[in-house]
Amino acid sequence: MIIQENSEAHQVIAISQTAHAWVSGQLARQWGNECFPSFAPVEPLCYAAEQHDRGFLDWERQPTLNPKSGLPHTFENIPLSLHVELRKKSILELKAVSLYAAFVTSLYFARAVGKQSPVKSHEDRHRIVEFLTEQQALQRELLGALRKDPYLRSACSDRAIEYNRRLLAAWDQLSVQLCRNPNSQFSVNDVPTASDKSCRLSVIPLDPNSREIRLKAWPFSKSRVELTCEGHVLDRRFTSEADLRKYLTQFPKLKRQIRGKSPLHFCAFNSTSEKLKFGIITGCM
Repeated sequence: MIIQENSEAHQVIAISQTAHAWVSGQLARQWGNECFPSFAPVEPLCYAAEQHDRGFLDWERQPTLNPKSGLPHTFENIPLSLHVELRKKSILELKAVSLYAAFVTSLYFARAVGKQSPVKSHEDRHRIVEFLTEQQALQRELLGALRKDPYLRSACSDRAIEYNRRLLAAWDQLSVQLCRNPNSQFSVNDVPTASDKSCRLSVIPLDPNSREIRLKAWPFSKSRVELTCEGHVLDRRFTSEADLRKYLTQFPKLKRQIRGKSPLHFCAFNSTSEKLKFGIITGCM
């Protein structure tokens, strides 16, 4: 999960990994212009973006409690052993639907594993080595099959593979930060652009009260972009997993919509509803 601070001091918003991945998919489907080239194969990559964390779904229905915070564990502080297993499950579930989606996700996870949590124990280091060994074998298997597919063969050059891995990383990182705190300044590095170059996408809030932000470097095909996400509003801290899980199944959610004007300008309002919606609208080419 991702925990977003709410405007009410005692509240936070818990956004699932699968909901955040939905945002990644929305970014992917609106990506591309003369400075940020389009990508291929479109549907497998969009599927990878929006489903790359699907292995977390069962765990997030019954999340574990972080006793230090009184909130659900986030993807950054769950035990490494669980994190690795959920990543492996995500890749295998993608493989059942799209070999290319599973391949690019495996490449991305293999590059990222170990960076989200400090690796302190010998046991954790062994798990990472084991995960990387498994993924390298899977990647060879998938790449061999994909290069025999006339539809996907052109997307299997070293150049295309690396471009698509970096795209998935950019969509994921941008989505995580927008879900975590849309009022904070952040940047996403190594975003692939035209001519095999890369750039930094910078998100700069202009007014926290109205949620106005500016995105420097506009990577989308349209001048107006809307993203939607849903999450649980938690208005207290928990002392047991049973109480946390009961709360998540019984209490309503909050609806939040964010609208804006060029270049990337937000205004927000809150109302009680069954769902939380997080929208990002518009930008300047």
